[in-house]
Amino acid sequence: MTFLCLAIAAPAWAQKTRPVQVTSVPEGATVWLGDKEGEPLGTTPFEAELAPGEYTTIFELPGHVPVFETLIVDAIKDKKKARVPVTLKVALVPAVSKLTVKGDAPDTAKVLIDGKEKGGLPLTIDVEPGAHQVEVIVPGREPYEQWVELEGGEEHEVTVSLEALPPVEPPVVKKPVGPRGPLAIARAGVDVGWRRFRYDDPGDAMSTAPFDANGRVMGRFETEIAPWRLAPKVHRLWPLTMIVGLGFSPQDTAVRGSESANFNHRLFEAGLRYRLRINDMAGLAFDAGWTRLLYTFAGDLEYALPDVDYNVVRVGVRGEGTFGVLRPWLGLENRLVAGGGKLPDRFKSADANGFGLTLGVLARFLDQDRVEVGAGYELVRFGWAFAPVDNPPPPPAPTYMASGGTDTYHTVRFWVGGAY
Repeated sequence: MTFLCLAIAAPAWAQKTRPVQVTSVPEGATVWLGDKEGEPLGTTPFEAELAPGEYTTIFELPGHVPVFETLIVDAIKDKKKARVPVTLKVALVPAVSKLTVKGDAPDTAKVLIDGKEKGGLPLTIDVEPGAHQVEVIVPGREPYEQWVELEGGEEHEVTVSLEALPPVEPPVVKKPVGPRGPLAIARAGVDVGWRRFRYDDPGDAMSTAPFDANGRVMGRFETEIAPWRLAPKVHRLWPLTMIVGLGFSPQDTAVRGSESANFNHRLFEAGLRYRLRINDMAGLAFDAGWTRLLYTFAGDLEYALPDVDYNVVRVGVRGEGTFGVLRPWLGLENRLVAGGGKLPDRFKSADANGFGLTLGVLARFLDQDRVEVGAGYELVRFGWAFAPVDNPPPPPAPTYMASGGTDTYHTVRFWVGGAY
């Protein structure tokens, strides 16, 4: 036991000091008087001499909650009684609390304290005094949550019943409206076409003569794909397809007198189509894409023939029906000409635009509509506006004099296809 004597200066009439015994449970606490700015009074247990008065004491022990206690030292005139020690005993509370979580939840349950996983059930853990969040997570059930407020040294128990954890409702996944279309359709067929080109107000019958090509046969191949249909989460894209096609025609020869020219007919297409179902029997399809249509010539008659290489932006819409295995359609397109090949180079200026009309019917049958056959008609017409050159070359060079022209294509299609 430590004995500490305080020398206090006082007038001759003042009472002398009294002994004070200071203890704590557990022992070893540091004690201050009034505040902690000066030296501590002692370490428990100890004795001290204090003059009569009222004092505020501060007890501190690592791992425990600080205690503030009032100490009153009474003034007693009886000298013998004045030597009876004043006792001050303080119980220090541990600075941690004990939290127990238990219940009838399964072994897969996880206990989280303040958002951090601490183990399974049952669980006993030391925590600091204050508010704490207790969570119990069980797979397939709603999480359990409770907030508890603990005093220093307090022991608290949380019991979790499985009934307090209702089953988690499975998320509702919206099913796509209507069946999923095929991922890909490949088509192959033949086109039989007619071309008719006429100049408006032609000035030179040799250089701006009309041109006709009848019954031209072209091999046509087309693929319509929609790989995103594999993903149900993007079912809103299921009506969208990408279409790529090409066509080739055998080389032919145009003859006029002793002059001739070989000509080729080629077609390349790429675009997108979005189908919007109105009901089980009708719908709309919106088209946007690019087309390159070549009708080119090579030979000594080339100068007199409408040599074109159309680069076209297509925007259109078509109505589609479903009647059993038959699916007819009718469509219109606006064709914006971005380039026309050699024909516009023969004039000072040349501008062209066009339109398209399509109609047809296809049938799908056998093994979930995996086989397709179809027939259709297509009309494409381009209108030209020309301005002749200011100073045409003298004969025998060709002279191109016309205010405009029309380039019309009629095509009948037949094809077979397979869907996957």
